[in-house]
Amino acid sequence: MLRRRRAKEPAQPADERPLGNEFGWRAHEAIQGWTASVDAKASIGLVVQTALAGAALHALIANDGELHDAVGLHLACAIVTVGLLVASVACGLWVIFPRLHRQRNGLAPGLVYFGDLRRRAPDEIAEALSTMTAEEECAQLAQQMWITSGVAWRKHAWLQRALGTFALGAILLVASYVAF
Repeated sequence: MLRRRRAKEPAQPADERPLGNEFGWRAHEAIQGWTASVDAKASIGLVVQTALAGAALHALIANDGELHDAVGLHLACAIVTVGLLVASVACGLWVIFPRLHRQRNGLAPGLVYFGDLRRRAPDEIAEALSTMTAEEECAQLAQQMWITSGVAWRKHAWLQRALGTFALGAILLVASYVAF
């Protein structure tokens, strides 16, 4: 894919560079973008994984299924195949399952996460916002970035598991049809 090259922007003087909090908010937006991206990838993969797992399961348990009469090693391979494909679906579901963090592990309620805000009255939120210092904003932002980056990391790790088990299951499914 061809992309347009941007002209290099001249470096800004030190006093005009964005503050740490501004950079933090941009980084937080990037984390949210990565989280949305992994959710979209997992959703697309989940459709394919579910379809293939369903087809493999049908082939194994339906009376007219191609794998229904499998015995011995062929049957074992077919069962492992279905197990891996179902596991890939479970991993994909775990990626897109909402993380609400109902218990915040002793962290003070913040002003960024909607789960914390829903527990506070509007006047309490307004008061906290009107008296917030840049250091307090930085602390709130750092806490939120730490939590959301952990969520994004776990989602990406589960997507890797989903894709890995799916690939192995798909290879074994082909082997179940071809090798036996």
